[in-house]
Amino acid sequence: MKKSTKYLLIIAVFAIVVGAVGVGIGIGQVNEDRLNVDLALKKDIEELTLRIDNTSEIDLHINQSETDHMTISDRFMPTNASYEFNEKGKTAELIFKFEKNNSLPEGVQLGISSGNELEVTIPDSVKKLHIQSDSNQQTYLNISQLALDKLSMGVTKTESHLYDTAIQELEVTADSGSFHLNDSNVTGKSTIKGKSAHIVLERSTLAEDAQITSQSGDIQLWNVTAKDLSLENNKGDTTLEEIKGPVKVTSETGDIYYAASKLTHDVELTSKNGKVISVLRDKAKSQTKIQVKNSPDVLLFNEEKMTVDNEKAEHTMTLQSDLGIVRVYELLPIGYDEETGEIVLDKDADDETIDHYRIDGEDETAMENSRIDFHNEYWPNYQIFEIYYHY
Repeated sequence: MKKSTKYLLIIAVFAIVVGAVGVGIGIGQVNEDRLNVDLALKKDIEELTLRIDNTSEIDLHINQSETDHMTISDRFMPTNASYEFNEKGKTAELIFKFEKNNSLPEGVQLGISSGNELEVTIPDSVKKLHIQSDSNQQTYLNISQLALDKLSMGVTKTESHLYDTAIQELEVTADSGSFHLNDSNVTGKSTIKGKSAHIVLERSTLAEDAQITSQSGDIQLWNVTAKDLSLENNKGDTTLEEIKGPVKVTSETGDIYYAASKLTHDVELTSKNGKVISVLRDKAKSQTKIQVKNSPDVLLFNEEKMTVDNEKAEHTMTLQSDLGIVRVYELLPIGYDEETGEIVLDKDADDETIDHYRIDGEDETAMENSRIDFHNEYWPNYQIFEIYYHY
């Protein structure tokens, strides 16, 4: 080996060693700077308030464990976070304040996260949780695996996600951003109020009275079971798919879209100035009495196939749009004919084999933007029908 080559090899090895040491020191410094706090709560603490101050930008993850301690820890990079913890009687309050995370190089983007990612684990002795955020910065809340007597939230400019939770009573006020409830069970009363926030409920059960209201945000419910469901939406659109339970929807100017493979209870859909569009599967039409009130523009597809006034019907669907239109479509199972290469009606399809549908109708404007994303228990979170007009 040439002498010059040896020198180059020695320099390269030295650079690698120095780099590895530097990385190790850097990682050690990051770990040293990370927030990791263990707070021992009094045994009789049953109620906890989490408050985010109005200058914060934060991605906060909240969960629960079988311990009598509450832990606070950074999830990714060290955060510029400070907190204040107070206890009084059987209640406790945890106040967070965050500043912009300067530990990340300028220009680095982390998707939805600001870099301020913090995880809070609360003990299972806490039965009531209150979350308050008046932040004028974007806030993200991810709440999972909680079992509570009551959860109340009052948030502004917040993307809130609740999943895999069991709650006796739910109260939510969301001014802007969005609120999502997935794979959860509320055994008591549910009250969800939004201004411009987007409200989404999916694969969840609302065992008692549930009231959802919005001023201008959209409301979407997919695969939800409810004892008594009432929705009021002023300017936003409302979409309901595969709802089990009685439903009453009222809207001023927003459109209402309803899709079901089977009606389990009575349904009442009323919009003063918007569209009211219903899509029923072929089996549902023979079990439903359809009433249309005070609507100047009514179209039922296909009227000779659709049961409009059936005395033997188990349930009644009432549709009303004072100044808008009413449309009722029939959802038919379809299949692919391998010999002809054409899409045809699948007469042998059943609930376990159906994976595609067609809507029996010709009015394309009534289904603009494919507003109904039909779901069922076999294909959750997936659009399983395609719109095919008469062929």
